[in-house]
Amino acid sequence: MKWSKRTVQSLVQKYLTGHQPRRFKLAVTEAVRDGDYWYVLVEPNKDDVRAFDFSEKLADTEEDIRDNVKGAPNLLLVPVLPTDPYDR
Repeated sequence: MKWSKRTVQSLVQKYLTGHQPRRFKLAVTEAVRDGDYWYVLVEPNKDDVRAFDFSEKLADTEEDIRDNVKGAPNLLLVPVLPTDPYDR
C-alpha cells in the first residue's frame, strides 16, 4: 500500500486513541516523510506536560500499529511540546 500523509496521520490518530493518557489528550499535528520513514509529530493538549510523560504512549502506539496493520508504514512518533506564547 502506498501511504499518503493524510492516511498516515489518520492511522496514527486512530491507534493513538487506545493509548491516551488520563490527564491530557494527544493529537497528531504533522507527518513528514523522509525516505522510507514517516515522522509523525504528536502534541499534548496541555502546556504543563513533559515529553517524558507521554513518550511511552507513543512507543506503545508504534508497536500496536506494527503488530496490527498489515504492510504498516515505517513510523517514528515524535513528541512535540506546545509552544509557550511567552517564548515568541
